[in-house]
Amino acid sequence: MSETRAKIKGSIKDVMQRIHERVLPTVIETARLDELIDAFERSRHSRILYAVDADNKFLGIIDVKDISRHLLFHYNETKLGSRELIRLVTSEYAKDFIKKESCSALIEETYESVLEQMFKHGADEIPVLSENGEIIGDITIIDMIEYYVYKTGRDKLGIHL
Repeated sequence: MSETRAKIKGSIKDVMQRIHERVLPTVIETARLDELIDAFERSRHSRILYAVDADNKFLGIIDVKDISRHLLFHYNETKLGSRELIRLVTSEYAKDFIKKESCSALIEETYESVLEQMFKHGADEIPVLSENGEIIGDITIIDMIEYYVYKTGRDKLGIHL
């Protein structure tokens, strides 16, 4: 039995309008390690930080896993090469942890195209950017699920509580 998937209309702007206010997990690329830890503490919904330059332009992400590997490297049983170990223990600033190959969304992109990107990249949360590359918000996979439920209705999910 083949079912066709319902097309969900809407843009990322529509998704963002349904998000309750929350702290945007951004840090400037020159932030020190203690400032990164503070940023993670302030933004409880996120496991990544969005690194920006002085003009608030998105540079990439900083994953909490990399910070924990740095701080707690002596607990990590994974074998590290000498280069990786040196890089790991000498990193001091946000710019040392930035991953540039991250997924992002533009505010006017469609819900479906961004959801496909998130699945393709295995991203649970991504920054939302303006046309000129400034970070203006973020969305999580939970936000995308909530928007889907809002657009389709709970009765269409096949969940009967």
